[in-house]
Amino acid sequence: MRYVLITKPYGDPSRDEVVKAMGIAKRIVENPESAVPNAKLLFAYAGKAKPEFYTAWEASDPEGLAEEFLKFTPLGFHTELLPVESLDEWLARFI
Repeated sequence: MRYVLITKPYGDPSRDEVVKAMGIAKRIVENPESAVPNAKLLFAYAGKAKPEFYTAWEASDPEGLAEEFLKFTPLGFHTELLPVESLDEWLARFI
């Protein structure tokens, strides 16, 4: 079964934590030499009304991507693995 990695805020992260998480996501996407090869960003959402940042990723090693993301992000974020079939349902909350 294929999984996607979801990153989401835990509680109410500060704006600085959100900016840091966005920077980590950008670094992973732009760096092909990343510790997590073949990571593909499928979706990103940054809240305007309140600090929040969500991403959905597909990767050959989603657990490794979760470790890489959490290694550099603030404590205000956590990850979740979802079956790829559940991605549309998860994304629907943003539309």
